[in-house]
Amino acid sequence: MQTSKSFLVLNRLEDEDRGRFREFVASPYFNKNQELISFYDLIMYEKLFKYDTLDKEKVLKMLYPGQKYESRRVHDLSYRLMNLLEDFLAFEKYNQNSFLRKINLMGLAYEKELEPIINGIEKDIELIHSRNPVRDSNYFYESFMIHSERDNSFRMMGKISGNESLQSKADQLDLFYLALKLKDSCEMLNRSKIISANYDFKMMDPIIVYLQSHTETYIDYPAIQIYLNVYLMLKSE
Repeated sequence: MQTSKSFLVLNRLEDEDRGRFREFVASPYFNKNQELISFYDLIMYEKLFKYDTLDKEKVLKMLYPGQKYESRRVHDLSYRLMNLLEDFLAFEKYNQNSFLRKINLMGLAYEKELEPIINGIEKDIELIHSRNPVRDSNYFYESFMIHSERDNSFRMMGKISGNESLQSKADQLDLFYLALKLKDSCEMLNRSKIISANYDFKMMDPIIVYLQSHTETYIDYPAIQIYLNVYLMLKSE
């Protein structure tokens, strides 16, 4: 039997990652299948993930000594383990992003009207966001997400006065779009000179005209000013 995708992925991970995955598999919150825990322990003990092929009959005998099980059992366990492994990798990546965790918590707090924790979450997320030293398109996207959640709370709870949340949301979306559009367009121009690629610069001409006629509006946003000038430089002979 060819090794499953889960084995191939496990072989790419570090020992520390495989150890944390074991804790993930053993957690009843994520997995209640005891056979899957035994299967993973067997994989680790025998280092089965390092082999190009898997002796299915040997695995079945070690997992279920003295019992007769269908050979498909190993395939099913491998499939379930792969699903858990994907969940684990996604969880690991998600857990590294404190802003993303807080913004999702903010949305949930608004949705369920968890007023005792809303103020604290808002302060935490503003602190995390303000500590970001790079004011690039990602920073503007985070700002957009914050104001988007606040606008959602306005519509769901009616807790925000006036129309500030919607205007702020729209403004941050503009900044995010302009910064990223300019950055990617600069990269497209650069690559076109290196690999002779023909890119379609949709909407860039009116964007450049708009920015050049609204200089004061965006003068305090280096991510836009820098990429605007780089774009003009790359476009120039």
